[in-house]
This record gives sequence, C-alpha cells and structure tokens, in this order.
Amino acid sequence: CLRARSRGLSEGVEIVLSLVADGLFPIDCLTVALKRMRERFPSVSMRLAIEPLGAPLSALQEHRADLAIIVGDEFRDAQMELEALATVPMFAVAAADHPLAAHAGHVAIADLAGHLQIVLEGPTALTKGRDIGVLSPETWRVQSQAAKHALILAGIGWGRLPLWAIDQDLDRRRLVRLNAPALGQAGATLLTAYLAWRSDQALGPAARAIRDFLRYKSSD
Repeated sequence: CLRARSRGLSEGVEIVLSLVADGLFPIDCLTVALKRMRERFPSVSMRLAIEPLGAPLSALQEHRADLAIIVGDEFRDAQMELEALATVPMFAVAAADHPLAAHAGHVAIADLAGHLQIVLEGPTALTKGRDIGVLSPETWRVQSQAAKHALILAGIGWGRLPLWAIDQDLDRRRLVRLNAPALGQAGATLLTAYLAWRSDQALGPAARAIRDFLRYKSSD
C-alpha cells in the first residue's frame, strides 16, 4: 500500500478524493465507477456523500468536494463544468392502499392537493424557501431519498421517486403510479444527471477515471 501510494504521488495521483452525489442518481451506476477507480488507483482514499437537491453544488462551491453529481437543471453555476451523464425517470407514486391509488385515469391537481405530499428538502441555502414540485398544501419534509421512499411506501403520503429505486415496488404492486399530468406526461418526468467539477481546478488522474467510467456506464 505504501509502495502504491508512493508511486501514485510521483504520478500526481490524488491522496484523497471527495465526491458528493445527488440521492436521485442510481447508486449501482456510481458504485461500479468507484470500484473501477479503486482497481486502477488503490492508493486513493475516497470520501463519498449522498445528499439531496443543491447540496452537491454547494459542496463544490465551498471546496468540500472535487466532484459532484447533480440531478436536474435547477442547480447551476457558471464556475462549474457540467457533463451530462444520463436521464433519471421520476414517477409520481403512492402506496397500493393509499386513496390516490384507487383513481382510474388522470389524477387532477385537486386530488393531489387533498392528500399529504412527502417532499425532499435540501440542507443548503440554495433551496431555502424554495418548493420544487410541491402541489399539496400539506407536506412532510425529509432530507433523504430513503426516508421519502419509506414514508410513501408506508402509505403516509404520495410523492415522486426515481424509477431505479422503486421498480421492484411497482412490479410487486407495493407502489402504484399516479397518472398526474401536472407532474409530467402520465405523472413521469425525465431529469438529467450531470457530473460537475470546478472550472478553476484541474481534475487529477483518479477523478478523470471516475468521469470516464461514469461516461462508459451511462452509455450502456
């Protein structure tokens, strides 16, 4: 390990690499890229955080991350380089025993507004006072995608979740798609995931490897 680290230093390889990813990005895609990076650069110590909404961009702005994965087009900064990786399908869903699941055909805004909505809330100033995709006057706010998923699955409220996280729930009818045109065609929205890094900081070999692996994986 010491020999690998010494060789890495001589080649300009990072000692520590920090990446903050939006929780909407498919975790399996990310772990494959990180595993490949680990195989190529075993001396690099990785710091990984999964955070919602504007937190990945804030981490770059505040020099707390070398790379970020941002999902959606609400969070941009002219000082950041962005490279589109993939689309993330988002579905409006409710538990199978939730009243909204019994709706046949379109679900109107009034119907959605009549039930508790589970909303993801960002921990940074970038989202303070902003409501993204909120249609109901009654909300519960959480700061993790896992918590949002669990509350919706429990039938407490409805909300939007990424397809990769709920495909098994849909197959097994634990969750039901809501055909809500106000939230996209048939209640579905396609968000774009971007890899981001600071324009004023060159990427090191390990960071470039992650970028290349994500490009390859996302093109599958």
